[in-house]
Amino acid sequence: LVCLIKSYKGLDEQLRFRFICRRRKKTMFEKLRSLRQAFARIDSRTIYFYSFVIGMVTGGIAILFYWLIHSVRAFLFSGLAHYPLDDVPVLTNLFNLQGERPVYLLVILLPALGGLMVGLCSYYLDRNAAGTGIDQLLDSFHHHSGQMRKRTAFVKFLASSFTLSSGGSAGKEGPMSLIGAGIGSLY
Repeated sequence: LVCLIKSYKGLDEQLRFRFICRRRKKTMFEKLRSLRQAFARIDSRTIYFYSFVIGMVTGGIAILFYWLIHSVRAFLFSGLAHYPLDDVPVLTNLFNLQGERPVYLLVILLPALGGLMVGLCSYYLDRNAAGTGIDQLLDSFHHHSGQMRKRTAFVKFLASSFTLSSGGSAGKEGPMSLIGAGIGSLY
């Protein structure tokens, strides 16, 4: 609000103030800034709200992460390499499968190409995204007041997707904990 203050003298010769307020539209940036300032206070009531929102967003991203890994892995191994990952019992000899023969060169090269993509992402985009995720999470908690770079979570999402969908040996829990911490660190 832009308020103009005008003064005038009344009948009883006392000084009175009248506010004439004119409204102007806020830009989207000003609205977001005022919303951020409203939520800037962290007290015992708002911490539960923040925890809930961050948990819901992280859970949604975890579902997207899981779906992306399994979809790309099914496309790469079952579609391109004709190498079934989920349909073969444990004691089956994979060299004597019925049906289409797997392209063994692709089976060997896919994890190597995934590792190459992870290395390029980690080297050129963000070096903090290398590793399991738990080490970076603990380092940011103990030494940086829980703050981490904004792109670390995104690069970790990409690098872990490349690793897990191309057949690399890693787990989903470490990267998701770093991604969740990165989402919480955005605020």
